[in-house]
Order: sequence, then structure tokens, then C-alpha cells
Amino acid sequence: GGLATPVVLLCATGNRAAQAAEQMRLVGFTEVYVVAGGMDGTAAAPGWRAAALPVVAGADEDQLFGLAH
Repeated sequence: GGLATPVVLLCATGNRAAQAAEQMRLVGFTEVYVVAGGMDGTAAAPGWRAAALPVVAGADEDQLFGLAH
């Protein structure tokens, strides 16, 4: 994908993901999204786990995205 490919960033609380998103936008990415509250949540946003969204424990990115080595 190119710089217009959608990218979703996620970290524990969303802070590092927001910093990474800013850097990605500076180099030209146009579709960068941050999961509000990250995995664990903050006072402002409950996060992925609190929203009862799916989590695959122990999965690596090859398993998540169906990539083959």
C-alpha cells in the first residue's frame, strides 16, 4: 500500500499511537487513525478491552493478517 492506505494505530492508552500518527502524517500518510483510549483505556476513553472488542491472546501479526513466511 501507499501513503493513502488506511492505517490504524493502537497502543496501551493511545498516547504513543497518537505520537506515531503525527509522525506518519508529517511524512505524508493521509489515512491514519488512532484507537481512542488504546487497549487499556483512559479517563477520557474506555479503550478496546472495556468496549469488549475481540482480543487474540498470543497471536502474532502473521496469524492476525493471514501472512505466510
